[in-house]
Amino acid sequence: MRPIIILTSLAFLFFFSCNDNEQGSPIVEATPELESNININIDGTEEVISFDCQNTPSIYASGITTDFTTNKLIFDQGFTEIPISADRIFNYKIILYYENDISNLDINQLKEFIRENPETVQIEVSLIEGDLAYKNQFYNLNGLEAMYEERNIVAENEVFNFTLGQTNSFDCLDNLPTLEMKIKYSADLKTKDKLNVIPIDLDMDIHLRKWQ
Repeated sequence: MRPIIILTSLAFLFFFSCNDNEQGSPIVEATPELESNININIDGTEEVISFDCQNTPSIYASGITTDFTTNKLIFDQGFTEIPISADRIFNYKIILYYENDISNLDINQLKEFIRENPETVQIEVSLIEGDLAYKNQFYNLNGLEAMYEERNIVAENEVFNFTLGQTNSFDCLDNLPTLEMKIKYSADLKTKDKLNVIPIDLDMDIHLRKWQ
């Protein structure tokens, strides 16, 4: 008789499970939300900047430039300017410097490429304070050509580390796939003449997009 009891019990549970599904609300999967976070410390003053698709700080720019001294390609993307205060504007570019075109890679292929070629990933950091422009590097840019290989790196004590996260897509970006990137960066930025110095520390959680 024991097998009959088990079958009866299973049928009993199945009946109520089906009944619960019929009476309960349908399960709706949560849509992932795009959110970027930047913790920035400038000369001891800390700021936390968070934004999503509805309140982006500025235009998100993505471009491809040729280094006419090496014929390598400069893939860059980032927000053009992020206001911090009335007289301070911060911006960054994530740069991939490589000899071949990677714009045809989908987001998962791009993730794999970065994992296999981490040396191609670089960062450009800029802080505008009044009339002064502090950067980690300066180089000549003329239209779609640049002299990136011969750039003038003025930053001192520069440390740049990154880790790759998940790939995802967001409704607010028309389901454009993105790659999460966590960045830690610190340096003493300088003006082009190297006469002015300002220390900066960054802890950023951003979303890299496919180059078009």
